[in-house]
Amino acid sequence: MDSITHTPVEFANVAILDPSTGKPINGTVCDDKGKFSVTKLAKGNYQVTISFIGFETKNIPITISDKKSDIDLGQVKIRVAAKLLEEITVQGQKVLVEE
Repeated sequence: MDSITHTPVEFANVAILDPSTGKPINGTVCDDKGKFSVTKLAKGNYQVTISFIGFETKNIPITISDKKSDIDLGQVKIRVAAKLLEEITVQGQKVLVEE
């Protein structure tokens, strides 16, 4: 969910990472309602990383203690990553025409 507008962030990337190496184990993309599901993870500790262009990346540590257990992260709110540009210069050049 967008932390300001409280609307779903459609098609955000969700990666399941090994916290010791930072390497991806599994992943998916959120649907148009901002929901996602990842299956077939072995027991262990993982890091859920949620990212989308224009938003800050959210990291959530999870532990799976049983292969059949479901983990509900609830509403995960991510913040807009706004950057203020100092200055923009637009330059142009006339086309040289020869007859």
